[in-house]
Amino acid sequence: MPPCECRPGNGGLTFPPCARPEPARSSGGGLTRGRHTAKRDSPGPQSVHEPGVPCPEGFAAGGLRGGIQRRGGSSARRDRAAAGRHDQLIIFRQPLEHRPPDLVDEPLPACRGRQLDSAGAPPGRRRDLHGHERLAAQAPVHGRLHVRPHDEAARRPPVSPLPPREWYHDQRRQEHERPDRLDHRLRPPVLRCGDCAARFRVVHSERMTIPLRILPGDRILDVLPGTTILKAAHAAGIDITATCGGRGRCTSCRVKFLQGTIPPPTIMDELQLGADLVREGYRLSCQCAVTESISVQVAPPLDESAFQILGAGAGVAGRVAIQSGVVKQVVKVSLPREEHHQTSDLEELLATIGRTPADVHPDLLKQLPAALREGEGEVTVTTFGPAVIGIERGDTALMKFGLAIDVGTTSVVSTLIELESGEQLASVSGLNPQAVFGGDLMSRIAFAQFNSANLRKLQTRIIGLLNQHIDQISRESGVLAKWIYKVVVVGNTCMHHILLGIDPSYVGLAPYAPVMRHPVVLPARELFLKVAPEARVCLLPIVAGFVGADAVAVALATRIYESAELRVAVDIGTNGEVLLGSRERLWACSAPAGPALEGAQIRHGMRGAAGAIDRVAVDAGGIHVHTIGEAGAQGICGSGLIDLIAGLLDAGVIDWTGLIDLDRRDALPPALRARVRKVGDQREVVVLRPGEAGATREIVLTQDDVRQVQLAKGAIASGVAMLQHVAGVPNERLTELMLAGGFGNYISIRSALRIGLIPALPEGKIRYVGNAASLGAQLCLVSEPERARAEQVARSIEHVSLAAHPDFQDIFVDRMNFPRA
Repeated sequence: MPPCECRPGNGGLTFPPCARPEPARSSGGGLTRGRHTAKRDSPGPQSVHEPGVPCPEGFAAGGLRGGIQRRGGSSARRDRAAAGRHDQLIIFRQPLEHRPPDLVDEPLPACRGRQLDSAGAPPGRRRDLHGHERLAAQAPVHGRLHVRPHDEAARRPPVSPLPPREWYHDQRRQEHERPDRLDHRLRPPVLRCGDCAARFRVVHSERMTIPLRILPGDRILDVLPGTTILKAAHAAGIDITATCGGRGRCTSCRVKFLQGTIPPPTIMDELQLGADLVREGYRLSCQCAVTESISVQVAPPLDESAFQILGAGAGVAGRVAIQSGVVKQVVKVSLPREEHHQTSDLEELLATIGRTPADVHPDLLKQLPAALREGEGEVTVTTFGPAVIGIERGDTALMKFGLAIDVGTTSVVSTLIELESGEQLASVSGLNPQAVFGGDLMSRIAFAQFNSANLRKLQTRIIGLLNQHIDQISRESGVLAKWIYKVVVVGNTCMHHILLGIDPSYVGLAPYAPVMRHPVVLPARELFLKVAPEARVCLLPIVAGFVGADAVAVALATRIYESAELRVAVDIGTNGEVLLGSRERLWACSAPAGPALEGAQIRHGMRGAAGAIDRVAVDAGGIHVHTIGEAGAQGICGSGLIDLIAGLLDAGVIDWTGLIDLDRRDALPPALRARVRKVGDQREVVVLRPGEAGATREIVLTQDDVRQVQLAKGAIASGVAMLQHVAGVPNERLTELMLAGGFGNYISIRSALRIGLIPALPEGKIRYVGNAASLGAQLCLVSEPERARAEQVARSIEHVSLAAHPDFQDIFVDRMNFPRA
């Protein structure tokens, strides 16, 4: 074969492309041979060879993954030497990890420097390692190469301390793993000329991408083939809520296909979306991989201002003595008057306030000289305990504020308090942005499990929301953020760990041990909160397992730990918690209801926002609803769901086991009978028809929805029952049941009793206590003795692990059923 002639091309020296090879037998070493004939010139993108050096039109690729592999061994080289043939690039039409290990492709012709892409990649035949040929499905080659000359004397490619990221970008490895410790197969490969033995290092690799258009917003993303729509959107910063964590167990991430081929529905699409939505072109974005250019529309995010989120309550003024621990004092510092004065600004200040240099962080020294001289020696010094946390010129002693934050699984509430009087100045709330990655704790733990990059995403989301709250509070109250010197944060164990950037993986694995339980105090700058940099962020202690600082705050707010009578506090929510006891003993357990009561995993469920059905009445005339904001009905939220099931139980539509009873349909009033039906294998109750209560579509309650409510209410009810069982306390001995949390304060007590969500007590013994967790955080904010008491209470609480108790399964199964009429 005559040697190729190097010649200048577009961007360097290239070789002419080759025609498709003629198939030939495989040699003993696995080398596939073929003959090439040049057809027409095609300029290449890179300089690949020195001029004047003869070389053939084929190359050997050593160790290249992601679509290209080398074939051939020592026997192949002997055959090549005898026959004058050359190794070639072997191009896989699919990524290697998706191909059977015994299948390889016949080589396609490849000239030095030629850009390898889907153009000119004719369908070939697969040849397995046993020599049998198989037809290869035509698919694009998702990659291209650029090469440069490599040291001919080097027998093996040297280990590069920082190989191009493209070579291991798609490998399932931890982001923090050192690149120089990666598998040697992921090093940049070397291409070798079979004739002149010239070697070439691949210096750049690019993956071919597919455009994905997402509406609304008209964002066009470049997506690697095989990436799910949900993963691509999250990587681009587009929020598509995945309540179940992207496992195909809810409908929150559904998208509608507008352009491109609609893929066949998966099993999860059919189960979760139903036949109607599937026919309309809806798919679950977590289950749909991008294989071609498509356009999809996601549901626009609901306006958070329309959500019903329980605020901070009336405040703590008058409930405890104000002793926040933050002290501001105005001092007069003597400035040096003489040259070579053997003292410093800091020494003069510390001598005045009686502190040591160890009590002052070096960052505060940056503003000390200007503050002293602009105020003619008069400055305001802020301290928290022994630490100096602020230095300002002039007199700002009255500007002393704090922030109480309740970080819940679903919602976050931030409250600004004036630390001198305890007055509540402003309060803002919002949905927890981590819900994009999962609606419940286990989904978020699974997302962050042993993955530092995902953990940082969760931490960044919550810190970003807190900074938004700080900005909003500053605007509404007129208080500068630099005057916020103390922040108290409460939350369950998972939220606590994520806020601190601690891996919560082992909290979600038996025996559910937290990394730490003690209270934490750290500077705000370490969490990047936009308050005073040296402000102290105080996190209350954790009890055990999932029972976190929010349960301790509830105990402080309700004073259950000093009660003479037996009382129960139930914080109903995604991660519910139950406290039972008195000043003698106090028990606590975690009773996670999951996101079902927030509207997730319900066919037409939604959070409590404008247009959500929040109250329902069922009678002989049919089903009557009320919506939040008197808006047109869009779905049903948790409180409306409990009302609806309670009404259907009373009407006989649902029996005590939770079954929608079709056998009793004929005995129902005509208005109800027409709403009970069976569609396929699914039993349904039509809550609203199009046009009723402003609904634009049918809103139904399915049998699966009832089962989800049974699981959620069973978790709460069994938590209370287990504590009663462990403490030996029957219902008759309970003097009060307190409903806490955002969801607990919106449900109807009568409906909660009817479905068995709470113990069967007289309604007079049941009362709402508001956002008790936020109230407890406010108490610790204005009172250091209360914060010290929080640690004592946390250590006195006896944690009951439900899963480890032998009687839990029986109690849980029993509490899943509804009370008989």
